[in-house]
Amino acid sequence: MRLNRDVRNRPAPDRPVRRRRGKSTASLQVTGLAMMLILAVGCSASPSERQVFEDSRESSAGPVQTDELVDMVVQFTNLTGESVHLVGLSLVGALPNVRLVGTSVYDISRVGGFPAEDLGNLPIECPREFAPSPVSSLVVGPHQYSGWFGVLTIRILKPGRYTISRIKISYSTSGGPGWQYFSSNLTLTVRNPPLPGPRPISSQEACI
Repeated sequence: MRLNRDVRNRPAPDRPVRRRRGKSTASLQVTGLAMMLILAVGCSASPSERQVFEDSRESSAGPVQTDELVDMVVQFTNLTGESVHLVGLSLVGALPNVRLVGTSVYDISRVGGFPAEDLGNLPIECPREFAPSPVSSLVVGPHQYSGWFGVLTIRILKPGRYTISRIKISYSTSGGPGWQYFSSNLTLTVRNPPLPGPRPISSQEACI
């Protein structure tokens, strides 16, 4: 089952150094160099926010049932002149009653095209089309539209109306680790399944 998708045209002055009695100039220089190296290592290891992938201009909405698996889809178009190695996909902030079940990447050519948001356990219901690979296995070349897409599978525990506006993409480049937000613009109206419970569907119905 697919959700409805709407496409939208998408410094303080330096202080003088005071020399303490008993320490030589060479000692101060060595100490200062060591501190600079420590600061440089600390800064390079800290991920920074930078947009490397094109953001989405689309929105999706639809009804789902509690505890139903919802598959959020992420497209990767590298805007930079360097290769980007994907590290992780995650939800942003604490979303009440929303649980992240897992993340994967899928081959567009095997699936047969770039899908909209979907419902269900994709590798179980449609194993021929959806063969998952780890998110960290994906590298997108410079100025390249990736032939793979990402999926965040979520589950919502209670009825209500939920909006997931964005997700977080973590990555690494030659310049070090980084991250960016990606607009998901997903609105779900969640209801309890009708009694006696959800009806199992065949693989032919699920993979349409």
